[in-house]
Amino acid sequence: MIEIVYTREYSFSDEQLISFFEMMSAPDQAQWDYDPAVFDRSDVAKELREFRERPGQDRNHGFWAMDGNRVIGMVGINQFSEPSRRHCAEMGFGVARDYARQGLGYRLVCAALDKARAIGLRRIEADCFAHNLAAIALLRKNEIP
Repeated sequence: MIEIVYTREYSFSDEQLISFFEMMSAPDQAQWDYDPAVFDRSDVAKELREFRERPGQDRNHGFWAMDGNRVIGMVGINQFSEPSRRHCAEMGFGVARDYARQGLGYRLVCAALDKARAIGLRRIEADCFAHNLAAIALLRKNEIP
């Protein structure tokens, strides 16, 4: 059974975090990252430690889709820190290729938008590649007129 979890309220095992790193390192996800070494498999302990110690968690809200111990999708809203933009956030999302087109992205984005409303955000920005028709459809489906 697929479960959507709020990352601030969930204690991830090392195995679950590694599955997240692996999902985010997949070629279709990694193309978004500015650093081609998304996951350094040569030092997993360092990767785990750095992830757990990441600064800025007060502005970041994430939801992960879990299938057992495997992370199969994610969405994050990252609130801007500038005082004039504190009411805004950027959103990023991704779903593992073998779980695509099953409504998982929609469930994740809905969870993130509900959280954004609950914490008083009024503007969420997101973008995607022009050739990613599924992401375009997902963003349009969740568009607020």
